Order: sequence, then structure tokens, then C-alpha cells
Amino acid sequence: MGNYNARQKWVTDEFQALVQKKISLGRPKGEFTYKDNGEELHFLNVMDMQNFRQPRNKDIQLDPSHFGSLFFLDENHDGRFTLSELLKFTEVYFERQQNNHNTVDIVKEFQGFCTLTMWNFVTRSDGSHAVGKEKFIRWFGKLFSHGNGVRVRHERRGKYVGRGSTKIIDEIFHMTSSFGVDQAHFFNVLQHVSKAKNFMPTDSKYRDCIPRDILEYTGREYINGFIKYMTDLGFEPGMEIQ
Repeated sequence: MGNYNARQKWVTDEFQALVQKKISLGRPKGEFTYKDNGEELHFLNVMDMQNFRQPRNKDIQLDPSHFGSLFFLDENHDGRFTLSELLKFTEVYFERQQNNHNTVDIVKEFQGFCTLTMWNFVTRSDGSHAVGKEKFIRWFGKLFSHGNGVRVRHERRGKYVGRGSTKIIDEIFHMTSSFGVDQAHFFNVLQHVSKAKNFMPTDSKYRDCIPRDILEYTGREYINGFIKYMTDLGFEPGMEIQ
């Protein structure tokens, strides 16, 4: 149990350090706190997670740029990462490491487990409606909007996000290195599509933001591609995960 307890302590200490950093920088409380049944709780957003340091002893490797891992980590899919979710993630990682001790690369094994978990989730349906996919799309929008909201005059709070959203999407999906699309160009493309689909006006006051609707649109395109890719590989909905 020693290694397990050490991992839990590392996760707790790193989580609290990142929260304290936001406090010391004077960030608005809404960027790292929320209320649950009257209790005020802290959380990290997806940008914060990119700064989550790995332990020196390599007991656990949390790759915050692996999308399947982020999906599995955010257990209630609200786009926020809480300490309890991180501790649960560590617990499941530890259990799989114990049960798969002969596995050469536990990190890749666990990432595969997270990806299959996401696959089973997004291919769920109630017979007539792809409920899992629709929930994923809403989660995608929440994930990349937390901490990136911007105020636009005469618009409701939360409707628009800033360039930080495209920056973190680029970092996670490696848009620049994989497709040669830099962040500025990617942002401009999303703005163009948003205007073409009437997600936002063409007024110049919107030049530094994009609507949250385009994030969900991007999430839909992503998950449709993911489902097609996995289906072409022969994966079926509801596959048993060893």
C-alpha cells in the first residue's frame, strides 16, 4: 500500500499547488471553485492539467494531453477536474497496474483502457438516439470553455470564449505539428465557420473571440471521425474491456 499512498499524496499535493497558484495570481474564484450541495470545492480546467507535473519515481504517468485519459478522468463530464476525480483516476491506474504487472508499458495499456472506455460511452444509444455521442459533444464544449470565457458587450456570459480555447486544442491535438496549422490560422478558421453557420455576427467587436457553439461543432466533427476510425478497425459498441 506504500506506493498507493504515495501516489495519492502526490496527486493531492500537485492539485493543491496548482489551485494555490491561481489564488496567488489573483484569478477570479469562478475559475477554480464551484458549489456542490452548498459545499465550495476546487477544480482545475484543462489548461491547468497541462501543467500537472509527473512524479519523479514514475509510479504513475498522467498524460494530460491524451484525450481518452482526460475523458476518463472527468468522471461526471462537466469539463472540470476535481481532486476526488484525480484520486479515483489514480486508484484505477494502480489497480490496473497490479492486475497487469506483466505488461511492458503500463502507460500505453492504461491509455488504451481509457480510449476503449470513451468508445463504449460515445457509441451508447437508447435505440433511436445516440445519447453517448451527444453527451460527449456537450462535454467537449465545456472542456475547452472553462477558464476561457470572455465578456462581449450585450451578450450573455459564457456564450463566447477567447483564443485560449484554440491554444489548448492545438496543444492536445497537435494541430501545428500534425497539420501545419498554427494557432492563429486555426482561430481564424473557427471564426470563419462560425460566421458562415450564423453562430456569431460579423461585427468587429467579436474579432478576438469565438462562440462556444463552434466548440461543440468541432467536438461533433471529432467524435464522428473517431467513431468511423474505430469502426473501420473492427471495434463494436459495448466491447468488453479486460
